[in-house]
Amino acid sequence: MKFIASVVAVVAVQSASAFVAGPQCQRTIVSSSTQQSMGLFDFFSEDARKEREARKQAEVEEQEKMQREIIARRSNPKKMEEYEAKNGNEATSGEKKRVWDYECASYQSAGALRYER
Repeated sequence: MKFIASVVAVVAVQSASAFVAGPQCQRTIVSSSTQQSMGLFDFFSEDARKEREARKQAEVEEQEKMQREIIARRSNPKKMEEYEAKNGNEATSGEKKRVWDYECASYQSAGALRYER
Protein backbone atom coordinates (compact mmCIF):
# COMPACT_ATOMS: atom_id res chain seq x y z
CA MET A 1 0.00 0.00 0.00
CA LYS A 2 2.87 2.33 0.79
CA PHE A 3 4.35 1.52 -2.58
CA ILE A 4 1.20 2.55 -4.41
CA ALA A 5 1.00 5.77 -2.40
CA SER A 6 4.63 6.53 -3.33
CA VAL A 7 3.95 5.94 -7.01
CA VAL A 8 0.84 8.14 -6.92
CA ALA A 9 2.82 10.92 -5.20
CA VAL A 10 5.62 10.75 -7.80
CA VAL A 11 3.12 10.78 -10.68
CA ALA A 12 1.27 13.74 -9.14
CA VAL A 13 4.50 15.72 -8.82
CA GLN A 14 5.51 14.87 -12.40
CA SER A 15 2.13 15.84 -13.85
CA ALA A 16 2.03 19.07 -11.86
CA SER A 17 5.41 20.10 -13.24
CA ALA A 18 4.19 19.43 -16.77
CA PHE A 19 1.96 22.50 -16.61
CA VAL A 20 4.60 24.83 -15.17
CA ALA A 21 6.54 27.01 -17.57
CA GLY A 22 10.13 25.92 -17.82
CA PRO A 23 13.11 28.20 -17.86
CA GLN A 24 13.04 30.65 -20.71
CA CYS A 25 15.97 30.57 -23.02
CA GLN A 26 17.26 33.49 -24.99
CA ARG A 27 16.03 33.49 -28.56
CA THR A 28 18.60 34.35 -31.14
CA ILE A 29 17.37 36.19 -34.18
CA VAL A 30 19.29 35.38 -37.30
CA SER A 31 18.98 37.87 -40.07
CA SER A 32 19.82 36.87 -43.57
CA SER A 33 20.92 39.11 -46.38
CA THR A 34 19.04 37.01 -48.92
CA GLN A 35 15.29 37.24 -49.18
CA GLN A 36 13.46 33.97 -49.12
CA SER A 37 10.69 33.35 -51.64
CA MET A 38 7.26 33.09 -50.05
CA GLY A 39 5.40 31.77 -53.07
CA LEU A 40 1.91 33.25 -53.34
CA PHE A 41 2.70 36.11 -50.96
CA ASP A 42 5.54 37.33 -53.19
CA PHE A 43 2.82 38.59 -55.53
CA PHE A 44 2.08 41.40 -53.09
CA SER A 45 5.66 42.52 -52.52
CA GLU A 46 6.93 45.86 -53.78
CA ASP A 47 9.52 44.22 -56.05
CA ALA A 48 6.94 41.94 -57.64
CA ARG A 49 4.61 44.90 -58.25
CA LYS A 50 7.40 46.87 -59.92
CA GLU A 51 8.32 43.86 -62.07
CA ARG A 52 4.69 43.41 -63.17
CA GLU A 53 4.39 47.09 -64.04
CA ALA A 54 7.65 47.01 -66.03
CA ARG A 55 6.51 43.90 -67.91
CA LYS A 56 3.13 45.48 -68.65
CA GLN A 57 4.75 48.72 -69.82
CA ALA A 58 7.11 46.81 -72.13
CA GLU A 59 4.16 44.92 -73.62
CA VAL A 60 2.22 48.16 -74.19
CA GLU A 61 5.23 49.77 -75.87
CA GLU A 62 5.66 46.74 -78.14
CA GLN A 63 1.97 46.82 -79.12
CA GLU A 64 2.14 50.57 -79.78
CA LYS A 65 5.20 50.04 -81.99
CA MET A 66 3.37 47.36 -83.97
CA GLN A 67 0.33 49.64 -84.31
CA ARG A 68 2.49 52.50 -85.63
CA GLU A 69 4.00 50.11 -88.20
CA ILE A 70 0.51 49.06 -89.33
CA ILE A 71 -0.64 52.68 -89.64
CA ALA A 72 2.51 53.61 -91.59
CA ARG A 73 2.04 50.62 -93.89
CA ARG A 74 -1.61 51.48 -94.58
CA SER A 75 -0.81 55.10 -95.37
CA ASN A 76 2.01 54.21 -97.78
CA PRO A 77 0.86 52.23 -100.86
CA LYS A 78 4.40 51.04 -101.63
CA LYS A 79 4.85 49.56 -98.14
CA MET A 80 1.42 47.95 -98.40
CA GLU A 81 2.36 46.29 -101.71
CA GLU A 82 5.56 44.96 -100.14
CA TYR A 83 3.58 43.61 -97.19
CA GLU A 84 1.01 41.90 -99.41
CA ALA A 85 3.76 40.39 -101.57
CA LYS A 86 5.51 39.08 -98.49
CA ASN A 87 2.48 37.79 -96.54
CA GLY A 88 -0.15 37.37 -99.22
CA ASN A 89 -3.46 39.16 -99.33
CA GLU A 90 -6.23 36.99 -97.93
CA ALA A 91 -8.99 39.12 -99.42
CA THR A 92 -7.79 38.52 -102.99
CA SER A 93 -6.43 35.05 -102.41
CA GLY A 94 -7.64 32.60 -105.03
CA GLU A 95 -7.65 29.77 -102.48
CA LYS A 96 -9.95 31.65 -100.14
CA LYS A 97 -12.36 32.43 -102.98
CA ARG A 98 -12.43 28.78 -104.05
CA VAL A 99 -13.19 27.67 -100.48
CA TRP A 100 -15.96 30.25 -100.20
CA ASP A 101 -17.52 29.18 -103.51
CA TYR A 102 -17.36 25.51 -102.48
CA GLU A 103 -19.01 26.21 -99.13
CA CYS A 104 -21.76 28.26 -100.74
CA ALA A 105 -22.42 25.50 -103.28
CA SER A 106 -22.51 22.90 -100.49
CA TYR A 107 -25.02 24.89 -98.47
CA GLN A 108 -27.23 25.50 -101.50
CA SER A 109 -27.22 21.83 -102.50
CA ALA A 110 -28.15 20.87 -98.94
CA GLY A 111 -31.20 23.13 -99.09
CA ALA A 112 -29.84 25.58 -96.55
CA LEU A 113 -30.37 29.31 -96.74
CA ARG A 114 -28.70 30.96 -99.61
CA TYR A 115 -25.51 32.80 -98.75
CA GLU A 116 -24.50 35.68 -100.93
CA ARG A 117 -21.43 37.78 -100.93
